[in-house]
Amino acid sequence: MAAAEDVAGTTGPLPAILEGKLLKRGSVSWKGRHFVLSESALSYYAKAGEAKSRGDISITGQSRVSDFPKRVHAFQVITGDKSLTVCANSEEEYTEWKDAIKQRIESALKAEDELSGG
Repeated sequence: MAAAEDVAGTTGPLPAILEGKLLKRGSVSWKGRHFVLSESALSYYAKAGEAKSRGDISITGQSRVSDFPKRVHAFQVITGDKSLTVCANSEEEYTEWKDAIKQRIESALKAEDELSGG
């Protein structure tokens, strides 16, 4: 099981819902990274098996996923004022990742509603 850094900044094993290689949009170029979707975050690593993530974005009920029209198979995950833009290698991977992230958002929203008594 891949280790992922949780949103509190501690490193520990989080169960991977989905993992694999995606391109991450940086300030200058797109770079291949190993991504791990856990229950509460989308984390990325320089390569599979690394113990510490290079970065992550929290997945909450307020997160959203939107297409990134400047590149085929690309999309953004947005939580608050933070965003992460990634690109899949195929339509199938694009759909798989977007659907998995949307399911995590829906689950987080449901859990937040239950906690608030809704």
